[in-house]
Amino acid sequence: MRAGTLRQKVEIFSPTTAKGADGSIEVTDASLGVFYASVKTEQLSDATYGDKMVSYVTHKIILRYNTTDLTGISGSSKIVVEGLTLHVLSATVMDYRDRLIEVIAEARI
Repeated sequence: MRAGTLRQKVEIFSPTTAKGADGSIEVTDASLGVFYASVKTEQLSDATYGDKMVSYVTHKIILRYNTTDLTGISGSSKIVVEGLTLHVLSATVMDYRDRLIEVIAEARI
């Protein structure tokens, strides 16, 4: 028996709008669900903004979706992996038959 590669759980959040108590429109993050995924670190880089140094860690995430429609994953979506928030850069359907999606996301540290 061979172990699967989708061993980590990730939760995907996508921004939605909701009406606040005072009638104003607020943007909130709504969970699209928890999915099994393979998360691999791809690239590390640093950037300097003024007197601050920001590190970027790019991750490749491959996940399988079931009945949830994940076509709403956009550049404003976030993925939480073991407490680390990743910002989505791109999302591509890899295989319609096996329902696999590849997401490139980065952590800004």
